[in-house]
Amino acid sequence: MTTKRSKFFELQSWAPAGVMLVMVGALLAWHTDARYKEFQRNQESLMHSSVNGTAGEIGTYLTELRRSVHLFADSEKELLDKLRSSPDDIKLHDQLNQRVRFHFPEAFAFTLANRGGDPLLEDFDGLVGEVCQHDIKQFATDRAHSEIYVHPNSDVYHFDIMVDWDKGGAAQGIFFVSFPADLVARTLRRGQIPGHRLMLLNRNIPGLIEIADIGPRILLKREFKLSPEEMRHIDYSLPVAGSSWNLVDLPEAGLFENARRSMVRDALLVMGAFLSVTIVMMGLLYLSRKKTQELDHLYRHDPVTGLPNRYFLLEHMQELIDQAKRRHMSFSLLFLDIGDARRPDGGFFDRPDLAQVLQSAAVRVQATLGERDTLVRLTGNEFAVLSEDVSGDQITRLAENIEAALRQSLEISDGTVICLPSTGFAVYPTHGMDFEELVKEANLVMYAAKRRNSLAAGLTQ
Repeated sequence: MTTKRSKFFELQSWAPAGVMLVMVGALLAWHTDARYKEFQRNQESLMHSSVNGTAGEIGTYLTELRRSVHLFADSEKELLDKLRSSPDDIKLHDQLNQRVRFHFPEAFAFTLANRGGDPLLEDFDGLVGEVCQHDIKQFATDRAHSEIYVHPNSDVYHFDIMVDWDKGGAAQGIFFVSFPADLVARTLRRGQIPGHRLMLLNRNIPGLIEIADIGPRILLKREFKLSPEEMRHIDYSLPVAGSSWNLVDLPEAGLFENARRSMVRDALLVMGAFLSVTIVMMGLLYLSRKKTQELDHLYRHDPVTGLPNRYFLLEHMQELIDQAKRRHMSFSLLFLDIGDARRPDGGFFDRPDLAQVLQSAAVRVQATLGERDTLVRLTGNEFAVLSEDVSGDQITRLAENIEAALRQSLEISDGTVICLPSTGFAVYPTHGMDFEELVKEANLVMYAAKRRNSLAAGLTQ
């Protein structure tokens, strides 16, 4: 009887523990599933931002590169015309080679072709191969920008930029420059997030890797094509403007499964100490959410100035474009380059504290902005300002106010700093209906202002 009673009381004493264990198990199971879904959502958001931002950056880079080659061809048309007439003139060839290397130090090769696409310069080093010549022919056929893709070469895998050059309004031929594929790989390295890999795939050959974060496909210690299994794991893909590339995000093998296993293991460990499960759960939940918020903040903000960064700019501009389309409103994008830090006498600092200069400049610009203006740090000395529901006159005044504020001296530990700011802006929908058009217009205006300021500074000195 005593044994039966003791067993009965023993069962009674374990019953609440069993119920608690079941409740804790159910709660941990729910929590683990919630964490995993939050992880999936966070990864998806980061992945979309990474691909969108990097694709836009590469597209803008290619556009700017093509524009630079076109400007170079316009400025050197006399030399190009002489070479067209005397393609075997070594002296002229050397002159053009020096000027190309000066303007495009990372260029791999260049050549000239006639209007029909036939190369005019003898290719001494074999750098302009059959694929490049095919590109020139295609360009000559339709006089349109052929889509950029990677050309295999025994020396350097590269891509081509080609433009017409004219004289007196009549097309004279084609100017052609090749650039190493690693220039694009740098952008992939900057844009990809931990646990993921950004790759450029050839749109016309499914699964063919063109460029990865380490460089062109020849550097990959693997097959040049993605396997069917890897193709199924691509969650997000976006075409890159002006190229035959699709930018894809490929999660590392086992990324999500390892995350799930890690979360389940954490839950089982907590189950072993169910009396303190509530404290452990709340602590893990708090740390998880805090870590997510910190990563989200770091992802969208500049560590030097604390301002929103270019990823924030991309997301916020898309939101403004969507709102503007629905509400028939306008907004503006203003690019700002504060210029190099100078002493009041016009001389340059040997090693200025760039962080202090950027921080002081950001505070000065912020003081000129209104409640509906957002200041963004881009890269180097460049900032951007997004202004909601403004007109062209208003953004012009804002640009003037910003430039006037920055021309006043800034105080840093190295002394007094004078900036030479340059601005350029674009207004939606006057100057463009999408992100690329607005960025291109604002960039062109800003760089034109930089050239004017540089010229004026040179004349003053």
